[in-house]
Amino acid sequence: MDKVFDDAKTIAEHYKIITEYRAAGRLDREDAIRKYTEFNRSHPEYITAVNLQGAVFHNVAPMENLSDWDIVANLNQQLMYLGGKNLLEGLQNG
Repeated sequence: MDKVFDDAKTIAEHYKIITEYRAAGRLDREDAIRKYTEFNRSHPEYITAVNLQGAVFHNVAPMENLSDWDIVANLNQQLMYLGGKNLLEGLQNG
């Protein structure tokens, strides 16, 4: 149950950052990068796939070097991953 709560909290935090950026163009870069990094630490299967993609396409850059838009896009990608993961787990658990 803790994992479900953690995922729900992460979804809410990512969604807030993304919608604030889209609505007002504001981004707390430090907070966004921290949330991105925390997500990667708690979801090693996700970051493994991202690292593999980066190795294939040679498009990995440190978060600190990315534009605000790219940081938000990365958070959105994590959000989509969580949504898909939770959907699949729900289907498997019936």
